[in-house]
Amino acid sequence: MLRSLIVLILASLSLTAQVNTSAVAGVVTDESGSAVPNASLTLTDLDTGATRKATSDASGEYVFPQLPPGRYRLQVANTGFQGFVVELIQLGIAERVRVDAKLRLGAVAETVTVSGAAAPLLEPETASLGQTVSRKAINDLPLNGRNYLTLGSLSPGVMPQIPPAQGPASFVGSTTGRSDRSLLVGGQRESSTSYLYDGVEMRNPRVGDSSITPSLDAVQEFKIQRNFFQAEFGNSPGIINVASRGGTNQWHGSVFHFLRNNALDARTFFARSVEPFKRNQFGFAVGGPIIRDRLFVFGNFEGFRQRLGITQRGLFPRQNAELAGNFSQNVFADRAAQIIHDPLTFNAAANTRTPFPGNVIPASRFNRVSRNLIPFIPVTNAVASEGVNLTGIPVQRLDDDQVNVRADYRINDQHSIFGRYSWQDAPIQPAALQPLGGAQVISRGRAMVAQVTSSLKPNVVNVFRAAYNYAELFGQQVTVDRDLAAEIGITGVSTVQRNWGVPTVGWVGFSGIGSNGLTQGNKLHNYQLSNATTWIKSGHTVKWGYEIRQSRNWNNSDNGPRGSFTFGAPAYTSALDPATGNPVGGSGNPVADFLLGFPLNASGAVGSSATHFRFYTQNLFIQDDWKVSRELTINYGLRHEIITPPKPIEQERRNVYGFDFRTGRQLFPTLGQIRDSVVSPDYMNFGPRLGLAYNPTWAPSWVLRAGAGIYFDQAQMNETQFITNGPPVFAQQNINLTGRGLPEVEFGRNALPVVQIPPIDANYQTPQGIFLFAQEIDGRKPRIYMWTLSLQKSLGNKWMAEAAYVGSQGRRLSKRFNSDADATPGQLYRVTPGVRRFPRLNGMLYSSLAGSSQFHGLNLKVDRRFENGFSILAAYTFAKSMDNDSGGAWGTPNLNPANFQLDWGPSDFNITNRFVWSGTYELPIGKGKRWGQNWNRATDLVLGGWQLNAIGAMQSGVHRVIGSPNNTGIGFVTQRADATGIDPYSAFGNVTPREGFGDNNRNLFWFNPNAFRAAAPLTFGNSGRNVIVGPGFVNYDLSLFKTWNFTERFNLRYQFEAFNAFNNVRFNPPDVNVASPTFGRILGALEGRRLQMALRFTF
Repeated sequence: MLRSLIVLILASLSLTAQVNTSAVAGVVTDESGSAVPNASLTLTDLDTGATRKATSDASGEYVFPQLPPGRYRLQVANTGFQGFVVELIQLGIAERVRVDAKLRLGAVAETVTVSGAAAPLLEPETASLGQTVSRKAINDLPLNGRNYLTLGSLSPGVMPQIPPAQGPASFVGSTTGRSDRSLLVGGQRESSTSYLYDGVEMRNPRVGDSSITPSLDAVQEFKIQRNFFQAEFGNSPGIINVASRGGTNQWHGSVFHFLRNNALDARTFFARSVEPFKRNQFGFAVGGPIIRDRLFVFGNFEGFRQRLGITQRGLFPRQNAELAGNFSQNVFADRAAQIIHDPLTFNAAANTRTPFPGNVIPASRFNRVSRNLIPFIPVTNAVASEGVNLTGIPVQRLDDDQVNVRADYRINDQHSIFGRYSWQDAPIQPAALQPLGGAQVISRGRAMVAQVTSSLKPNVVNVFRAAYNYAELFGQQVTVDRDLAAEIGITGVSTVQRNWGVPTVGWVGFSGIGSNGLTQGNKLHNYQLSNATTWIKSGHTVKWGYEIRQSRNWNNSDNGPRGSFTFGAPAYTSALDPATGNPVGGSGNPVADFLLGFPLNASGAVGSSATHFRFYTQNLFIQDDWKVSRELTINYGLRHEIITPPKPIEQERRNVYGFDFRTGRQLFPTLGQIRDSVVSPDYMNFGPRLGLAYNPTWAPSWVLRAGAGIYFDQAQMNETQFITNGPPVFAQQNINLTGRGLPEVEFGRNALPVVQIPPIDANYQTPQGIFLFAQEIDGRKPRIYMWTLSLQKSLGNKWMAEAAYVGSQGRRLSKRFNSDADATPGQLYRVTPGVRRFPRLNGMLYSSLAGSSQFHGLNLKVDRRFENGFSILAAYTFAKSMDNDSGGAWGTPNLNPANFQLDWGPSDFNITNRFVWSGTYELPIGKGKRWGQNWNRATDLVLGGWQLNAIGAMQSGVHRVIGSPNNTGIGFVTQRADATGIDPYSAFGNVTPREGFGDNNRNLFWFNPNAFRAAAPLTFGNSGRNVIVGPGFVNYDLSLFKTWNFTERFNLRYQFEAFNAFNNVRFNPPDVNVASPTFGRILGALEGRRLQMALRFTF
């Protein structure tokens, strides 16, 4: 099929989608302002010598479309007029630079020369919102980790990825182990950002990160496109558009080494000493002509080696006390011991249990499986204080290497071609206090692209592109050489080798143990073909295109393959309320339940869900930039998108299934009961776009812009696991109990019984007690309605101010919930036992498209282009993002599965206020500067060539849910605490939350813990979603450069950079688990000041 599609595309080279090219446009007039038609214009690329020709139309208008970013010269000639030359035009990515030519009467041989025209500060011909980041900003600003995405967050309306330590808002962060792999653009979800590298989609549809994060030395520049952009861009409501560097007519390059260690660093707020830290980034870049004006090459390599000590603190059961069965003393010396009761002495008539004599469990009562797990519990190294009895600094290991190679060939003045190959490997070995704990990350990316640009006529340009990219990303347990779960005695779990590891065990109020809880990732092969044509006629710049992709994706999502168990609160060793039979708070101990082998919650799975899928993406668009008059431009277009649902390969059709809610039975393609893809295709994704830009002649320094459109997002491929995470290839059990009565399950006996899968035939029924995954079969895609209104004002020739209102509504967004729960619509806060729809199942996690969102924001920006050694960009965002689910695949806020209205609240990633600024200042000292113009060479080498650069950020905190132990008996519920009616930020005792840290608030309470209490059994907590706002922060990154210019071509630069230069404390959100002994307190912070030095030799 792919071969026939290739033939189809090659046969119709008038049709693409996403492109990274720009345009130079303007009007040719005489001195009176009248249009000059039929003027001859020649545009020359100053770096490669390539030329393009155009002719002005009857109204004097001209356009050079489909241009790569770079430096250009414009020449204008017409009979009876002097020649007109603009020596330097700086053209950025996805920009439309306006350059008007005013011709004087005279001989053609006479020439009027203009020094240059940078990319315009005002954007008078497009309604699109965005921010271009130039090569100079990429090269000069202090970037922590040298990641170009750091610069993206300097744009208004763009939020950085929330670090894993700050909360569960980042699925990318949790999977990759890094906080620099994604951006949130225009109030949309993290997975909704598209990453284009030379016009090629690099987003991994499984998680949402970019499969390759290009080295700074490989990036020419990039642009963030948000809230409104034209029809040529799609499959996403937010875009990061990157252009790679290429060779020029002059050989150029650099060699660099950036060095960091902990010798000069400041410790984090909670660390007793500076954590071990070493980072080395090194590499080179080189480019130049193979054949001058014809063939050019560029390549770079960058290596990254980091060893990061991470201070970790935990509260674990003590080896010589709790784990020895002795509960006569509380783990906290200043608290009374919790009386533990023997669960097997339950008296049903009186609702009582008998305490263990001396509060000690005899060793003979220890469960065999529990004994085998004790060696995987770390040994404490301190007396419990402030919720901690173990502190350590394990080291995380990150190695990241990448290569980029590009070649450009100008066939003639009408045709050119370029090709690029990129390669990146970035594995992470985790840091963990627990033996074999943490998540190991495997990350690999490969990409190839070839593009042909053809100027078919002066007013017709065509771009054809073919591309391939490979993405591999896995977050999984640390590799071991044997089946540890089987050795420990856990039954009913996977025996597949890649799932070997330590089961996950948690005790309410304590830190847990175990390997990463799931094996999750994918291997994606993506083939892309596209073509775009631009036609210019009478004030219209019309572009149409077509793109097709074939994606081959190997998906693996084994959830709980080693087993996951939670003990206590309420505990089976608790006393019981004689009236209700509910466990009594303050009695019992979860570690006692563990030693006896009686979990409160248990989940696990056998088999593996790994399956090969294929799906196709087709995009068709047409758009027009209509220059109605010299004042008004209208941008309008229509886009059609098709993304077919993933379909398993023929050999693995048996792996997938659907679910019939009428009969409660699984449906199988192999039996002809449902289509192979399970999910139905959607062919009706039409996305209109309409915008305008008005630049009145009576107020030429003002531009009013407005736009609106419908944008479609790809359905998250992570949800494809919901048609494989069930029999026949994968069987998951999920047991949720209440702590009442006699224990129902026991380690080694029936905690996770072995599941027998019957044959798949017409009589098949899902095995009793299975926890099933299922996916909504209605394949209509997520859609976002976006609109914007903005006003730009130029302030002289160098400054521009912009104010923009942006808004959006999201519909049919992914949202997970337990669709087989004891919950009733309208019954908001009480479990209603006995109303489950499918008694054979033990619950069903359903991947729906019931999510919705709403965003409103004010974006303010002031921009001063780099000139005379100084530039600055300042941006303020005031935003409110609301939704009923912030990620679908991560951090789901679902409380009551039958009442979604309880989930509506501030988004997990909502940051109400954010102000960022960045600037560059070349000190006016040295040759060619204000002071020292006449210095000799030796003096200039010592005193000249200094430059200051800075990035500043101030923002409010992220929102968090107050959690409570899940005692609803319903799986996959994000249980919340009950609100007591006390103001969360009110004072208690002599403590005023959020104030007096180190004084009367030595325990760093962020809110009053008395404002919440644990939800009662069989109820849903009544506190709202994300009712607590965590600490905001202030951060400044600074750098100082000293450059020695040996010749015009050769220089050496020393860089000194300070990240969090003033060592501002950036606290993590507080502990929001109502059952935790440190509830309400801040326990962690981001890193303190870190210093970096570098040398770069450039030629």
